Amino acid sequence: MILDHKHLLIRAECERIPGKDFDLKAKLEDLVDLIDMKILAGPMTAWCDMPGNIGWSGTTIIETSHIAWHSWNETGLLNLDIYSCKDFDIHKVIAWAEEFQPTHMDYKFLDRNNSFKTLEQHTLEFDH
Repeated sequence: MILDHKHLLIRAECERIPGKDFDLKAKLEDLVDLIDMKILAGPMTAWCDMPGNIGWSGTTIIETSHIAWHSWNETGLLNLDIYSCKDFDIHKVIAWAEEFQPTHMDYKFLDRNNSFKTLEQHTLEFDH
């Protein structure tokens, strides 16, 4: 395998941020399958109920690096970070995130092979 060192960062303002009863572990496992990766450890997830920081955090170690999720229920914000030494389809990830009904999404896709070269950077607006 040739190592790619690709890094996707997503910041989404969403209408449907999952609550405490959400199964983030299963959702992260689905994402790993969707982008054709393999879990090495996790997912490890935790719900935070501290005012101002209410929401989910989760990480999954994949064979080729990691996936991290953070959401804030009070503001409707979702951050997703996927770093992998194996190429993956970022458009599948964006479609996966549409379950949370984003109204606005910024993403940056980086090639980290030799520096931080931006491959794609977009702002998306959604109508729901």
